[in-house]
Amino acid sequence: MSTSTTTIIYHLSSHARRKTSRNYTKLLQAWKNDSAANQTTRIRLFQELVNLKNKAAQSNAYADYSELMSEQLEQENRQFDRTMEKLFKEFKPFYDLLHAYVRRRLNKFYNQSSIDNNNNNQYIKAHLVGGSGGDWASQWDWKNIYDLVKPFPDRTDDYYDAWQRSLRNYTHEAMLLDAEKFFTSMGLFTMTPTFWKHSLQSAAASGHCSPASFDLMNSFDFRVRICNKTSGDDDDHFNEYLNVHREIAHVQYSMAYRQLPAIFRESSIPAFRQAIGDAVCLAVMTPAHLSSRRNIVDESDEQDINYLMRVALHTMPVIAHSYMLYKWRSNVFNGNISSSGPDDYSTKWWQLRQQFEGIDSPLTNQSSNVYFDIDTVADFTMPSFSNYFLAQFLEFQFYEALCKTATRAARNKLRKLHYQPQPQSSQPLFKCDFSNSKEAGAKLK
Repeated sequence: MSTSTTTIIYHLSSHARRKTSRNYTKLLQAWKNDSAANQTTRIRLFQELVNLKNKAAQSNAYADYSELMSEQLEQENRQFDRTMEKLFKEFKPFYDLLHAYVRRRLNKFYNQSSIDNNNNNQYIKAHLVGGSGGDWASQWDWKNIYDLVKPFPDRTDDYYDAWQRSLRNYTHEAMLLDAEKFFTSMGLFTMTPTFWKHSLQSAAASGHCSPASFDLMNSFDFRVRICNKTSGDDDDHFNEYLNVHREIAHVQYSMAYRQLPAIFRESSIPAFRQAIGDAVCLAVMTPAHLSSRRNIVDESDEQDINYLMRVALHTMPVIAHSYMLYKWRSNVFNGNISSSGPDDYSTKWWQLRQQFEGIDSPLTNQSSNVYFDIDTVADFTMPSFSNYFLAQFLEFQFYEALCKTATRAARNKLRKLHYQPQPQSSQPLFKCDFSNSKEAGAKLK
């Protein structure tokens, strides 16, 4: 077996342990395995990449690469930072409430091992949260600890259980057909013949696979790559189902602009496209959409709260972590963080994680703590962290706008049939399902 293949299996097995294990020592070892492999070499290569990125930006009259990245939103660098800071300050009190609740539940389960006793019990140790999947985004959320923090643990058969049961025998083709039906029910596009012929529906032989969509810029050839995790559990299968809907949403976006010149087909900001896919996934996860698929759902206040906790674990830690990553990498590019000295990469990494996420290293000897997520910050193929941060806010705004459009249209139809609809405030937003709404589809288009 080659060294590269061995490394892949090594990291995949670490992710699996971090997802399923509840053993404190094993979680710590898996976390160290993920962080430690070839760290010195990777940091050196990352520093070379930073220098090259900065040189390229400076040759185009930017102060550094972080300034170039901020231009994606057509804002000056300082103005962009203020926009990000304002959003994070508005979000932080809600995150702190989730953090305090999760910290208390982990503290109870691990018998006070989850907290840092040297810092007034205010931090959660990093190896106990995150790492719920092999792709970079799902490593940031906390849904792998849902069973430990579930508000009503006695309600064992919740909405997600019903979803997972309904998908157990689903093939990737069935998932794609479901996603296509979701959009055509809203009056949007059917997939083209080339889509069904050329889309890739299995993982690469090496084990590396990330879901993606492709527009070949000829107005008819659109494709997706869907990752096959045949050995995955029900949760993995459900995540694949959501990823299929997300990538089809991106294809729908491309198809809507296919008659325009190539330069005008990209979204105004990269976060916009990401947010549309995430808003669709948010709609697909709702109890209302589950019920529309003729699944029997036992709805109750307890089930609703459990569902909302799952959504919070899926989204709120991602906002906090993407903001931290944005601040760390920007400070690396502008020289405020260097690869050596008292403010080196690792030291500032953990300072920022404490400040913005309330997360600390599980290692007690901080002087020997060289572990941090170099793989993520060195990956420039993913959306920039600022775009991912902004997409989380846009996701809920898009979802709300589409729900209001669908609800308004449904109420108008009832009036035409001489039925009196219920007061608009009686339906919680999270129970909205805008599939089958042509009006919502027109707004999305």
